[in-house]
Amino acid sequence: MQTVLVRYGELALKSEPVRRLFEHQLINNITRMLGKNAKIRRVRGRIFVYAPQPRKTARILSKIPGVVSCSPAIEVPADMSAILDTALKEARRRLRPGMRFAVRAKRHGDFPLTSQQINQIVGAGILKLLPKTKVDLEKPDLQIFIEIWENKAYVFSEIVDGPGGLPVGTQGKALAWFEGKRADTEAAALMFKRGCELELVIPHRKALKKARQLLRYHYQIVAHVLPTEVLKKRGASLDYSLKCALAEAIANKRGVKAIVMPDTVQTLVSVGLEKIGEIDKNSSVLILRPLVGPSLLKTKKQKKKEVARVGEQRALKREISKIVEKTQSVLLRVKP
Repeated sequence: MQTVLVRYGELALKSEPVRRLFEHQLINNITRMLGKNAKIRRVRGRIFVYAPQPRKTARILSKIPGVVSCSPAIEVPADMSAILDTALKEARRRLRPGMRFAVRAKRHGDFPLTSQQINQIVGAGILKLLPKTKVDLEKPDLQIFIEIWENKAYVFSEIVDGPGGLPVGTQGKALAWFEGKRADTEAAALMFKRGCELELVIPHRKALKKARQLLRYHYQIVAHVLPTEVLKKRGASLDYSLKCALAEAIANKRGVKAIVMPDTVQTLVSVGLEKIGEIDKNSSVLILRPLVGPSLLKTKKQKKKEVARVGEQRALKREISKIVEKTQSVLLRVKP
């Protein structure tokens, strides 16, 4: 039977109740991404996904936060003859004359043979089947892996790296400013990787196409598209303070406690640390900047502070309220 073996890292370090909660969230995210055709089985430290196209499934799984890596595999009974037969088929499919290989076996639970004995039996079988190949444990061209879990064995030769991190939905929700630029995508991806569910603030509908690319990380995203008159009135780009204020207002309306700004070092230089410090201090929600190292935001206390006129602040708040009322929300979802 074909399956995909999924590995996760940080989840295994948590306490038992937290680990179960995180595993449940990861399984839920995988199920939503793959649809009803996928069946899932879990053991401690591994998730097994049964789907019609295992290699395509592995590519999808390799984008999901919480997944460290995954492997398309063949599931057989934990019997040495079945394991050997499957490993030989995999070797015949992947190995060519002159190639070097290694066999890596791991056992979890009771099995009559040691991992080293399994390696020796399978390696000898491959050499007999393909005499023009060689064993090389240091720098092999191909590795054939065997993992034994309970009464099942899994044979595979590919490992597809995933993003790692924590499952989306385990660390609350944040609202991200998203214009479709590379920095916007990177900031959103980092927040997904840290387990945050995201909603997006999009200043124009052109960015929706780019926003849909984020569905590789999570099965659905709510995008709040600002009314077109905002850009028409203020030109091609919005002032940094207005961006933060709009994101803050929509976050408060949605009950979200943090906003994500795709700031880089260049942003800090152009806007100015003093102004950013004032924005952060006056914000009613936490402002996260995943693309900026924490040390870059640590500055000496400024003796002089910018004091905006009360009338200007009130006018800005009234304008933001009108914009938020006209903002349209769009639900982006993965197509099953």
